[in-house]
Amino acid sequence: GEAESPLGNLFADALRGSSPGVDLAITNNRIGGLRADLPAGPLTLGRLYDVFPFDNRVVRLSVTGADLTRVVADEINRRRPGTLAISGIHVRAACEGGRIAVELYRATGRRVDGAEQLIVATVDSLAAGAVFASVRPAGGLVVADEAPLLRETIERWLRGRGERVAADQFVDPRHPRWQYADGLRSGCSGA
Repeated sequence: GEAESPLGNLFADALRGSSPGVDLAITNNRIGGLRADLPAGPLTLGRLYDVFPFDNRVVRLSVTGADLTRVVADEINRRRPGTLAISGIHVRAACEGGRIAVELYRATGRRVDGAEQLIVATVDSLAAGAVFASVRPAGGLVVADEAPLLRETIERWLRGRGERVAADQFVDPRHPRWQYADGLRSGCSGA
């Protein structure tokens, strides 16, 4: 599968755009949770349920650039491109010395420093699952009952735009959010 999809990127952009003070957003993508395409036409909550039928709540995590690099490298090591959608960063991954080397860049093009503190908007299922296991707080993840549902967050963001959206608004082939060096998708020898 491809590493990004317009719908996954739309969800990630909407989450980041709806979460003041965050640096980036990571959500489920086609493989990881989006169950249908969002059809052309007026937006309805029913259509959003078809796409994302889960009651996942929005959470924030504080991680370092090194932590986030490890999260992304672990996901690539699982050989599941297309599981995560990202907004606010770009990933470049290559094989170096038999291992996956990941570099993260902000949308501005500035490389993310390993010591840099980042606020990530995501959903509770990702934060509590394997994706963020290596960086989860020692006391576990606490999700407030009043934390917004991702589906409702997406709906508000889309309605607030007041304009039609199209797939090509969320994928730019000239500047992909996920960049893999040749051969990386089949794994690095020794990885």
